[in-house]
Amino acid sequence: MADRAVCDSVLEGQVVRAVTFWSMSVAVLMIATSTWWNEWMARRHLWEVWQKATSRTSPVDDSRELLSYRTATIGLMVSLFFITAWGSSYTIRESHFLLGFYLLRP
Repeated sequence: MADRAVCDSVLEGQVVRAVTFWSMSVAVLMIATSTWWNEWMARRHLWEVWQKATSRTSPVDDSRELLSYRTATIGLMVSLFFITAWGSSYTIRESHFLLGFYLLRP
């Protein structure tokens, strides 16, 4: 019985093995790190996309893209607004919801 107490923890009536908890934690850490790394490597491109979306004089050519950068940026903002509103309707704090959304996205 003492061994079980060492390797298990109880969360709201459910028994969760410590190995499962740590493997899930490592998976979230890997996803967050890879997301951060991808954004860091794409920072110049993302800056150019933002410049093209917010001004007409940007030298970036998006004529061969499926959506213009302006349309894609507006679509992203609208979808984030609806996701935040949906999360708020279930009494989830916006900051926690957006943080979870940021950390768990692919």
